[in-house]
Amino acid sequence: MGFERELNVLEEAIRRLMIEYDSFLFGATHKPPVESRKRVENMIRSLSNIEMDTAADRFRFNTLQSRLTSNLEKFARLQQEREEGPRQT
Repeated sequence: MGFERELNVLEEAIRRLMIEYDSFLFGATHKPPVESRKRVENMIRSLSNIEMDTAADRFRFNTLQSRLTSNLEKFARLQQEREEGPRQT
């Protein structure tokens, strides 16, 4: 039960981080969510060192980790496009 609670906390932290990135990229804030990202990455690092009891826990953890990675790649791409300006055709 404890690991499931940790996964719930991680899932909520990832959700909040994505909201902060959206807010940053679309102009509501001027500062990237560096601290939140470090906190989430530290949570993932610490959870990855714990031996999980069930395959379901491992699957959920891997899914959350993949979701974070794909979203961070998306935000990096969007940030780069924003910095480069509109594309010239």
